[in-house]
Amino acid sequence: MLRKLPKYHGYGDLALHIRQLIEVCVTNGEDTNCHKLQYFSNSPRGKVADWFGRYEIAHPTMTWAKVQRAFITR
Repeated sequence: MLRKLPKYHGYGDLALHIRQLIEVCVTNGEDTNCHKLQYFSNSPRGKVADWFGRYEIAHPTMTWAKVQRAFITR
């Protein structure tokens, strides 16, 4: 059974959310940067989802490293 990533609502430990995302990807056998981006794009809710939507539009060639850095520094 595939593990699901918890949703992120804009509060709590950002680094913990990133670690959980990586753990879920590894557990599900989908540990590529492309998979991490796919998982991440489905995790934010509320204002964080709004931020990520704007970020995706502004950065069409985003990488996992860039998204991770932007998410933690936002």
